[in-house]
Amino acid sequence: MTSLLILICAIALAGAGGGWANYLLLTASRDGREQYPEAMRFVIAGAITAFVVPLFLSLAQSALVKAVFDGWEKGTAFPDALVLIGFCVVAGFASKAFLDSVSTRILQMQRDMQRLDGKADAASKEAKAAASQALEAIELSEESAEQLHPPAVKARLSGGLEALATSAEDERLAATLTTDELAVLRALSRLPQRTQTGIARDAGIARSQIAEIVEKLVAEGLAHFGASASGSLRVSLSEKGAGALAAAVRHS
Repeated sequence: MTSLLILICAIALAGAGGGWANYLLLTASRDGREQYPEAMRFVIAGAITAFVVPLFLSLAQSALVKAVFDGWEKGTAFPDALVLIGFCVVAGFASKAFLDSVSTRILQMQRDMQRLDGKADAASKEAKAAASQALEAIELSEESAEQLHPPAVKARLSGGLEALATSAEDERLAATLTTDELAVLRALSRLPQRTQTGIARDAGIARSQIAEIVEKLVAEGLAHFGASASGSLRVSLSEKGAGALAAAVRHS
């Protein structure tokens, strides 16, 4: 604590001395008349500016202040302390220019950080997009055209949607289907087990909207969830969904 107080006093006095020197040189270049109220402005400004020196040294990645504290306990701080005091005298002497320089440096660092943050955000978005594309490619590669529909669904689809016999219930369900729901059912009819990515691709609907549509179709019994051999979520067309799709196709 004592070393900290001594250092604070040394910084303040060094800055004040620099401000006083600036004032003396300024009045010498005029008419030589000293005005002590004006001199106090220089001294106070110099003392305040001196306390910005540790910040300046930190921005410059200098370990001078740390070396002073570390050397204090070992009795080797005197050379580093003289250098620090010299910095403070210079800062107090050129207080306005020094503060302008430090503030400009800080603003530049802030702009650089914002620029880096922007680049990091862009890189993060690109990485997420690449990961999403990779996941979609994996999901699509797992869809196999050689899989078989369940027997009941296969029997209804075997002659083609147009030739499939429909019931009054199929007609009723078909009348309630939206354009997107119909597109999803068509996509489900192409393969026995579909990923949501594959459905989105074949239906021409955004991947983010597929989950809600599929859940509604499952709730109505037109489709059902299942799992692939690897345990991944899959969606399949139900017998009820095949009938509703056939009725909708016939009337389209």
